[in-house]
Amino acid sequence: MARFALLLGLLAAFGPLSIDMYLPALPAIGAELGGGVAGAHTKSC
Repeated sequence: MARFALLLGLLAAFGPLSIDMYLPALPAIGAELGGGVAGAHTKSC
């Protein structure tokens, strides 16, 4: 049961952790795509 709780905790932390990892690279992503930070931040539908 403790392993299951640990797994659930790790899965719950994965979303915020992944956001924190890509946000510092946002200016570089915008430069690679030929736009600014605002262009890299928006999503297309």
